[in-house]
Amino acid sequence: MSIALDITGTSQPGGRVALRAGQVATVGRSPWADISLPSEPELAAEHFRLDCRHTACRVESLGGTVLRNGMKTDSAILVDGDLLAAGRVQFHVRIFGLTQDCAEAAPLRASHDGTAADRSPVAEEFAGVVERAGLSPEGRECLIVGDRLGTLDGLLAAGLQKDACRFAVACLPPVVTIEWAFGQLKETAGLSHDEREQLLSYVSHESDAWTADELDVWIAARPPNAVGTWLGKAARWSRGSLTGAGLPPVPPAPHLFAVALSVVVSLAAAQQEQDVFVDWMASAREQIDALTQPGRTEVGVQPSGCETSEAVQDVTDGRIDEFTVCLGGDVDS
Repeated sequence: MSIALDITGTSQPGGRVALRAGQVATVGRSPWADISLPSEPELAAEHFRLDCRHTACRVESLGGTVLRNGMKTDSAILVDGDLLAAGRVQFHVRIFGLTQDCAEAAPLRASHDGTAADRSPVAEEFAGVVERAGLSPEGRECLIVGDRLGTLDGLLAAGLQKDACRFAVACLPPVVTIEWAFGQLKETAGLSHDEREQLLSYVSHESDAWTADELDVWIAARPPNAVGTWLGKAARWSRGSLTGAGLPPVPPAPHLFAVALSVVVSLAAAQQEQDVFVDWMASAREQIDALTQPGRTEVGVQPSGCETSEAVQDVTDGRIDEFTVCLGGDVDS
């Protein structure tokens, strides 16, 4: 992939600047900026950055106001034909050599507020997957209504690994992802045979499984950032109520299960030599493809409608980040 910026609106003659995949360039008034426009007083010293380290290219504000197609943005994935503006300077974006990324998904993007014209059963089902995934705003830009594998490919191509992991989890029944984790992680999970069986039983709604209160006690007694603990949280958030016995039920927010499994994958990846994320994506693609074949139906849809919040940690690139899960709302990471 390569990206070209045709620069216009400058006091000096404009021109074309080219970047290739893997490059990062800053744009600003400073002579130290990679793309320096010193005669433009409306630009900050370093106004914005172009990050092309993945198969998609992203514009990120460094403090200066950036308009993308007339709308202010702090961060956005660029597509061919975009028009960026900083001060009076305009940057016409041309992207070459795309194979599969969010740009290709643009004509098929869904409305994120559920008001898309296509309200067919396929679109309704896909909206449920999106709700359970808890995608970031950037991830939502990659949605292709009704095409789970296409959306997953777009998220991966854009370098949005956390969103890709969550989306893959949301496409599958909870018991499938829990079973995969047990089979793939083995000793890394740090769980006994009986503990694994209890978690599977809970997710599968079996009558002899732990109660929600018993599972809460088990989770509270474990190390907070252990892989097995987060598998327990994933099981806990797959169903049931977050409130205790005798209180009005408050079901887990739909996306909490996917959040917990993404933490499991990240923690396991930090502890193992093999690429757990790659293994999970390969397995998920196979399962999603099988599930979406004619005659298959989706199971394991989680309930929605929550009223409480809980502090949660997510892990990205080996780093644990604190954020708050608003039960029934979005995740602010």
